[in-house]
Amino acid sequence: DGFLFFLKNVSLGLNKYVLTEAFGDYARLGRISALVFL
Repeated sequence: DGFLFFLKNVSLGLNKYVLTEAFGDYARLGRISALVFL
């Protein structure tokens, strides 16, 4: 039970990290394309 809880926390943290990373890349990409198009 404790291990399952730990696993759930790890996967949640990982998802948050991945989302943050993806959003950062997306924002960077948007900034680059904005620079290119303007």
